[in-house]
Amino acid sequence: MRRRRHPRNPAEKLALSGRFDRYAPEQEREVRRLDVKEDAVLRELKKAWQAHDIIKNRHRHRVLSYEDEYYGAVSESLKKLNYSATDVEKFSVALIEFEDEEHFGEKAGLFISALINGCKDEQYKIHTRHLKGWDINYLGYKNTKGIIVEGNVGAALGMYMEDGQITVNGDVLDAAGHTLRGGTITINGKGRGRLGTHMEGGSIVLNGNATACAGELMKGGSIIVRGNGGREVGKMMENGTITIEGDAGHSVGAYLEGGCITVKGDAGDYVGLYMSGGAIAVNGNAAGYVGKHMRQGTITIGGDAEQAVGWEMAGGVVRVKGNAGKDFGVFMSGGEIHLEGDYEDLADDIRGGKIYHKGKLIVDK
Repeated sequence: MRRRRHPRNPAEKLALSGRFDRYAPEQEREVRRLDVKEDAVLRELKKAWQAHDIIKNRHRHRVLSYEDEYYGAVSESLKKLNYSATDVEKFSVALIEFEDEEHFGEKAGLFISALINGCKDEQYKIHTRHLKGWDINYLGYKNTKGIIVEGNVGAALGMYMEDGQITVNGDVLDAAGHTLRGGTITINGKGRGRLGTHMEGGSIVLNGNATACAGELMKGGSIIVRGNGGREVGKMMENGTITIEGDAGHSVGAYLEGGCITVKGDAGDYVGLYMSGGAIAVNGNAAGYVGKHMRQGTITIGGDAEQAVGWEMAGGVVRVKGNAGKDFGVFMSGGEIHLEGDYEDLADDIRGGKIYHKGKLIVDK
């Protein structure tokens, strides 16, 4: 979480407290410029907030999730109100009054999403730096508009987003872009796990590092991570493209069924573990067990690969442009391995498949 800025001298502190004494005394500069006086529209928005409770009831017989039920009820009540993008921005500052409520995070994100989608304006600014931390979840739920968030946000940013753009000038928690269907999410900070899980379309750009499972169960669209990708990038991915501009951890493309994953740096162990389709390209080096239990698809390693390339590989193609470590082709039963560099030793228990060394076929079983 970003450190809050304190006024530099007592005179500045006194001047600021007069304008924003009912909210937070230590807010970021752009939040301080807002006029958050209690006008008639803001009072009506607060009444709408207080009129709807969010209940976490996930019994199987319920047709709708609690998120959809709450979002729908709020959206219906807001049809009676006339408000603007400026009013939505003011309300985001006023949220600090309700921050200690139970389930505040879920309620805040869904309520603001309903406000935005129900308003005639197209562009919105939301402030979160004055809140305690990653308080707002589900922000941009079913979004179709343009949103700029100044500060950090919680989980499930842009869930079921249809169109538009969301830009976060801060960090995000888990599952940003979950089930994204269209539009663009740009995060100018760090991301946590499961970026773009189940996403079907649209694009996500993370201008920082991800932690784990970016693109898990991804069905379409594109993800670009400008930093490092963390572990299990593209796990169980079905389609779409993922580009990691830094390094990635272990199990890139584990259980990959389709789509394309590119890692411009290095990758950890188990690249392409149990993959059954699609393509993985690692421009740098890879650790051990590239293509372990691989069934179909292609893996290209631009640098070196460590021990046990193709362990129990049954199909597909692995290309290593650098050198390979010991146990090269161990327990391999099918598919092809193409090695352009040298290897430490060739396994003596290769059961099937083809291995090419510098263009020459050296194993054909």
